[in-house]
Amino acid sequence: MKLLRMKAAYVSLIEAFGKALDLSAALGVWEELRSDRASGGARPSRKAYQAVIDASIQHPAGLRHAVEGMARMKTDGYSFLGTTHQNMLILGFGQARNLEAALSVFREATQERIAAAASLDTSTTPSAVYDGWRSPGLSDNPDAPPVVVVDED
Repeated sequence: MKLLRMKAAYVSLIEAFGKALDLSAALGVWEELRSDRASGGARPSRKAYQAVIDASIQHPAGLRHAVEGMARMKTDGYSFLGTTHQNMLILGFGQARNLEAALSVFREATQERIAAAASLDTSTTPSAVYDGWRSPGLSDNPDAPPVVVVDED
């Protein structure tokens, strides 16, 4: 429990420094979090990666750091960022007039979503899908497709 609170504190610090546009401080906290991992801690959470990528994207000179964060994220076994972060990267690359990089992020995100959709078990009936995955107000029609929620962490 203490480790979980400590990781949340790192994430909060990264987010705060990012909002203050203090990329140097945000990256310093990030490196401290990563070095704690090297000394036996667990890999940074998806939320920690998203915080450092957000902080990087918000800073005018941080796009390179955002890309490095994405590369490290994959190295640590996370498949992809959420749609919001991918869109932010695409926007950042567009503003930097780096169309090829923007298209690369878009293509990668599209391919990952296609692969994820292809791996869904279509033989599962909607009534067998966990009720927590269904949004309130959806039809109770047994022929309706299930609503799938992707865990962000």
